[in-house]
Amino acid sequence: VVSAAVVSALAGVYFEKILKGAKVGLWTRNLQLATYSVAVGYVKLALSQTGADIRARRSTFFHGYTRMTWACIASNAFGGLLVGMVIRYADAVMKDVALGCSI
Repeated sequence: VVSAAVVSALAGVYFEKILKGAKVGLWTRNLQLATYSVAVGYVKLALSQTGADIRARRSTFFHGYTRMTWACIASNAFGGLLVGMVIRYADAVMKDVALGCSI
């Protein structure tokens, strides 16, 4: 547990140094980070049975999405933008406090 806390703290400090050291806008940084998550998600989808069904046109990507699913997606998107703004204008400690409050 202690090693996980230390690694998490070091990652937070490094991330803050990289974020505040660059002269890139908040939206540009969010798009850069989203690109990595889309790439990882695409690989996972391509290797899954659902991905095979989509390629064979037996299913669609949004098959089975409900209003609750869309609400969760919107909540996560808003939370990600909020965390990005907190990191941009505050520090890692403030981000951790905000994250704890959001849970």
